[in-house]
Amino acid sequence: MRRFFLALLMTVWFASCSDHGTSPDYSWIAEPRDRWKAYQLHDYTIGQTLMCFCPDGGTEFEISVRRDTIYSVVGLDNGIRVPSDQWGRYRTVNGLFELISSINPGGVAVMQVTYDPALGLPTSIYVDMNATAADDEYRYITRLISPHMKRETSLSVGIVGDAKPPVP
Repeated sequence: MRRFFLALLMTVWFASCSDHGTSPDYSWIAEPRDRWKAYQLHDYTIGQTLMCFCPDGGTEFEISVRRDTIYSVVGLDNGIRVPSDQWGRYRTVNGLFELISSINPGGVAVMQVTYDPALGLPTSIYVDMNATAADDEYRYITRLISPHMKRETSLSVGIVGDAKPPVP
């Protein structure tokens, strides 16, 4: 029992010292895309909202990314999984950077991009294709929910009593 509490205490202590797995700190890198690359995050979960005049516009989705590829998309308001044939409008962080670089700023009326100061990921991309046209603008709003980094060490906690391990 004493070992269990010691292991639990160590787990809580290590978790409280965590910065969500983004150590070391690369926030000093000026270019946002280079900053994001420095963290080597290939597996992560983001919250993403596409503001547009389109189906589900304005709804936040949880997007799980594995090996830089979308793995699942789930509506945060209802918990419903989006079928993979409907993932075309959702973007990984690398996909957001590709979107930004594909837009010719001189070819649009407005383009505004905001980046996370620590991680470099684009938190907001606003594009208005034509200032005189209605309903052609769109905005991606993205936030990092959880990075999933490989750990060199791990700590296991035993199960006590009738507790059951979580089902993946």
